[in-house]
Amino acid sequence: MSILEAALLVGLTLPQANVMKRTDRDYDDLKGPVRLVRIESERSSEDRLKGAKPGRELEKIVAYDRDGRVTDMIEYGGHPEGCARARRVYSYNQDGSRGETVLWGESLTSVGSSTDGGKTLTYHQTFRYDASGRWAGVEDYDPLSKPYLKTQYKYDEAGRVAEASSLYVGSEPSICSFKYNRTGMIAEEKCLYSFSGISNTTYYDYEVDSQGNWIRRTASSAAVVGGKKTVTVFLRQIEYFQVAAGKRADEHSKEGSVLELSNLTPCAPLVVRKSGGTFQESATKRVLPHYPADAPEVRGSVLVQISTDETGKVIDVKTISGPSELRRAAEEAARQWEFKPTLLSKVPVRVIGTITFNFNR
Repeated sequence: MSILEAALLVGLTLPQANVMKRTDRDYDDLKGPVRLVRIESERSSEDRLKGAKPGRELEKIVAYDRDGRVTDMIEYGGHPEGCARARRVYSYNQDGSRGETVLWGESLTSVGSSTDGGKTLTYHQTFRYDASGRWAGVEDYDPLSKPYLKTQYKYDEAGRVAEASSLYVGSEPSICSFKYNRTGMIAEEKCLYSFSGISNTTYYDYEVDSQGNWIRRTASSAAVVGGKKTVTVFLRQIEYFQVAAGKRADEHSKEGSVLELSNLTPCAPLVVRKSGGTFQESATKRVLPHYPADAPEVRGSVLVQISTDETGKVIDVKTISGPSELRRAAEEAARQWEFKPTLLSKVPVRVIGTITFNFNR
């Protein structure tokens, strides 16, 4: 997902009266009374030449209300098995801010219930408009109501987003700039990511439906990934609200779209690896090992590999190296450590990391 796409999932602050607000639907490059959007990715011809089987993988399904606001999103992330990695449910407050509840695992269908098993996180987002009703800036707050991300927008003379700048707390801004084709769709996206120092340019081609919405988008990336150019094809299926004769879509009741949730299959938890130093920095509880009484003369270091669950609790410990007489003491200490949860796109993941215990008394 590009920085712009990540930044679009933001809350709103009401602009001045008599100014037409732009909505999620507008910024998602959608026209007309869109109700549901389903996006799939398709293997490129280059992948097929390498022996990959033709096929499509579901990326996400997004629901909008009649006012063009996102109400629900299910993210599949192109997993071949068709499982859902996360679901995001949005709520809107009278002051224009927005809440985003993220669900995963067996809690995908349990929003608003007491059976989610603690597997939900709720974020808060506020938004500033400019005098033209356009999105000017957004602040994202974590589940503890601490700000962690600010995004600012600049527009071209046609009122289209020319630049999106995202600034995480404690880092330099990542910036994406955009150029458009004759129909007003993004033709070129150039991004510089501060966290990696990587610059990436992507070019887009489209096929559209009768409403002028793209239903096929080919993204050609100029970034070098494994020494080769990347090409990704996205296919978008769009379902529209039915509008009664003589009425506009915005004159109907403000009902939200309902997604089909009964067949959701949660993905297995993602697992990421962290370096020893980064892993230890995330510890919230540290326990030093007791020197074994039956090995008073043994000295040395023990390297222990630790696996944590999505909450940061230790679920597995394994010694990698070190004197055999000291390993049990190191493992017992490691099992008592606790860590901050690690999030990817606001979804907790499991972590594997290492700790070195030094026995040098």
